[in-house]
Amino acid sequence: MMKSFFMRRRFWFKDFATGGNMWRHYRDVRRIMRHPEESQPVLEERLEDILKYAKSHTGYYSGFEGKVLSDFPVVNKNTIRENYDAFIVGSKDGYIPRFTSGSTGTPFCAYQDKDSAIRRIATIKASNDGFGFHSCMPMLYLRSLEIPEEDGSMLRYEKAQNIWYGYIASYDDAELERVVRFISDRRIRYVKGYASVIGYLTDYIEKSGAVLPRELVFITISEILTENVRSRIVDRLGLHVVSQYANEENGLLGQSVPDGPGTVFRLNKANCRIELLGLDNDEPVSIGQPGRVVVTDMTNRAMPMIRYDIGDVAVCLEALPNGEPLVIRLLDYRRIDMIYDTSGNPVPMAVPPQVFALPSLRQMQFIQEDVKEYVLNLNMSPDSQNVDCTQVAQYIKDLLGRDAQVRVQVLCEMPQTSTRKHKLCIQKCSRYLPL
Repeated sequence: MMKSFFMRRRFWFKDFATGGNMWRHYRDVRRIMRHPEESQPVLEERLEDILKYAKSHTGYYSGFEGKVLSDFPVVNKNTIRENYDAFIVGSKDGYIPRFTSGSTGTPFCAYQDKDSAIRRIATIKASNDGFGFHSCMPMLYLRSLEIPEEDGSMLRYEKAQNIWYGYIASYDDAELERVVRFISDRRIRYVKGYASVIGYLTDYIEKSGAVLPRELVFITISEILTENVRSRIVDRLGLHVVSQYANEENGLLGQSVPDGPGTVFRLNKANCRIELLGLDNDEPVSIGQPGRVVVTDMTNRAMPMIRYDIGDVAVCLEALPNGEPLVIRLLDYRRIDMIYDTSGNPVPMAVPPQVFALPSLRQMQFIQEDVKEYVLNLNMSPDSQNVDCTQVAQYIKDLLGRDAQVRVQVLCEMPQTSTRKHKLCIQKCSRYLPL
């Protein structure tokens, strides 16, 4: 670990030489994470400050007379999309775009200022400290993207952070074997990826009898870590796992206890005020009652998000004295069903990028109805041109198999779950449904 230590020292030295902004954010976030109750006065000031800032710098909130958070309206992706420029402060020049499609299938781009981006990185570093992962320790980040390097490799090394990015195209045994061998050969200590990716890797490790270092930690993101996967990692394989709760728009929102339940999160209070509001109203719910997760980002001054409904549903398990949630259990998180190609291979990204790039796309939903039968539902904005459904179907056939039977439908409204969420991918084929 000496290499990691010296790389970390070099990273912080460069930060100090350029003003130490990352270090200041890191120390502040770490302090708030460790002492959330004692930090309430300064967090209240920051909340008041972002509310005033939004009113004086954005078109959407200009002239708004509300003074406290509960006075402000709850917004969502569609609210922001329909009033896009009114949420952005000044010109987009110099801002950092954050793209998301999410499990709800709603394409969206949020902007972030540079200082907020630095704080997001500092937040990840401070949160990772909680389970022993310090900057520049060797990590493999598994990404479900087909973006090979120029030499044809599906691996990319980021030397400055000592992180390997592995772009995986499928979950067949040959590819999973390469991943396991890479972890062992490179002495990887941390493996990060979608919960479903980690689940498939866990299946292979169990099946193959592969032996990995006992200190290996899996970090799951973007999807729910099921109890089945968690218990197998911890109890059967003797390894470790942490689940991180985050989104592209607001960054890291919470983190599970190491090896603990993958749906229970201690919230990150350093950057966001998180409310749990009624499923059918905007009133706070009581402890133990389900509520919508609504986020107010206190750090982003490029595109202030006040009371932003992120589409998740949770219950509060523990609150601060002022009633603010501190520990939550997610009830309806980003569950993305796995889709399989016509040969029976799981496909990490079942919706081709050309579909996400369709002009005026508001929302989509992809369904596998049988082994070779698929349905793509599209919801387009009223001013959109006619969609070339034949071409869209061909994009999907290129990905899933030439013998795929694809039906593309343009709908006025998407089906929802019982908690009013839209699912991006739905698996209905009996062969692939869990027993």
